[in-house]
Amino acid sequence: MMKRKIITVFGAMFLLVLTLSGCVKFEMDVKVNPNNSADVNVTFLINSMVAGMASSEGGNGINLDEMKSSAEKAGYTATSQKEGNMIGYKFAKHFKNVNELSKDGTTPSNLQDLFKEGKSQANIFTIKKGLLQNTYSVDLDMDLDSIKPPNEDGNEFAGSIYKSMMSQMDFKFKSTLPIKTVSNNASKVSDDDKSLEWQLIPGQKNKIKMEFKVWNTTNIILIAVGGVILLVILLLLVFRRQKKTKELIVDSEEQNMRIPVGQTGSANLNQSDSQHEMNDINQNKQNQVD
Repeated sequence: MMKRKIITVFGAMFLLVLTLSGCVKFEMDVKVNPNNSADVNVTFLINSMVAGMASSEGGNGINLDEMKSSAEKAGYTATSQKEGNMIGYKFAKHFKNVNELSKDGTTPSNLQDLFKEGKSQANIFTIKKGLLQNTYSVDLDMDLDSIKPPNEDGNEFAGSIYKSMMSQMDFKFKSTLPIKTVSNNASKVSDDDKSLEWQLIPGQKNKIKMEFKVWNTTNIILIAVGGVILLVILLLLVFRRQKKTKELIVDSEEQNMRIPVGQTGSANLNQSDSQHEMNDINQNKQNQVD
């Protein structure tokens, strides 16, 4: 009983190109902008002869029109491209927030699922949210294992042909970030550590990994606003307490000032008369003793 092997869209395309022309270009560029938005651009070019076979009736070649349709359903815009004898498309999509390309979890995504719709669409980043910073990790698989020479024992000519074809294949993954990565396994890194490039190798499974951190602006703004509000409340309480203390002092001074001057003089006069009476009593006692 024969087993039917299900091959992904990209795998099938790459395998057929390998056997016919060996000329293919795949380049994916993911750019994260300073405002946390993101732009994804994917360029896919193949030999025009292979593309022509796909469009012919009963052709088994790479159908660029089907790829274009799948990309547009996933929200990408498609622009025709041509380089020498290769034709294809550049697919582009802007994401308002990089979180649209993110997921919670640790399961690696497969780039072959990039143009799928809904939840099955590949997520590029895995996000771990923090109070002040969010950690974004990239753990992607690009399976090019199907693009390798068949097992032709003793056929050196066939092997050399396949190797020559594979040397013409160009598969790249690029990423541009607003900050430096914490870690990565890129083939090339720019001097500022913000632009990275992975050279993907046909005939094997390729792993794309990197990690970077982005400030959680929402939480930072909320904390800043909350701090300002708390400071204003404390200042109002201090001001209110000082004002109340000042009012008590003023009320006390006003009460003292309200005592009439005449009442004060009369009190002093009564005190003087009492003193004279005491003196007279003491004088009489002294005379009696004498």
